[in-house]
Amino acid sequence: MLTRVAVSVVFVSVLAFGSFAQQTSAPPKTPSAGTGPSVEQSTSPSQQSPTPSASNVRKETKDSTTSDDVDYGKWILAFVTGAIGFATAYFVRKWLDKDVLAIQNFQYYYSDDVLTARAVAWNYLVGPYRKSLKPLSAWYKESNSEEEEKRYTSISRILNFWHLISILKKNKLINENLTKSLLRQHCLEWCAALTPLLAESKKAGDKLDAENLVADMLWIGITQKEVDDLAEDLGKRVGGAEAKKDGG
Repeated sequence: MLTRVAVSVVFVSVLAFGSFAQQTSAPPKTPSAGTGPSVEQSTSPSQQSPTPSASNVRKETKDSTTSDDVDYGKWILAFVTGAIGFATAYFVRKWLDKDVLAIQNFQYYYSDDVLTARAVAWNYLVGPYRKSLKPLSAWYKESNSEEEEKRYTSISRILNFWHLISILKKNKLINENLTKSLLRQHCLEWCAALTPLLAESKKAGDKLDAENLVADMLWIGITQKEVDDLAEDLGKRVGGAEAKKDGG
């Protein structure tokens, strides 16, 4: 709908510009044959017009100048109309691009590869990792099994996704309200799940792009307290499950 409006504005602006240009560049009309004086009549001494006086010359010059000013104003008006049309189309298109990018990020979040990465990372971060905390650097400083490599790759992909969202917001390249509606709850859950890992990485001196993930994502509608409470609750779930397993 908005794209059609933008195209219509540009089209009308171009038509207006062309109309004004045609009016200002049109040659003056000449009298048709038979309506004006004949050559003999125009050259007849008795019918020749008198020599124009100085006052008539000044009047004609003034009229000509006024006419030129009017034409100049039309050109300015046409230029301004066209500029407004193109500017409107540009900003509408830029606004639409923000919507499209927000939707594309949501679609990527639900793509097959990311769904697999989310499952691997989540099951590990809210399960076995809570019993054996370590920084992210531990994965690439040590020789790991294929399963550990898959975990590291999955966690890195999730971290990079949320870091990308925060960068897009900082640079005003994404529709914030639409992103909040689509990803707020997901962001809250992942910030809570990643909190222990980010804390351990910070203690180890790791330099991560997403080391301030929670602070960078507060704009999406979450609070630090919500993240901390959910992170604590996830830890209790793991402890409770292990206690039940050991006792049963």
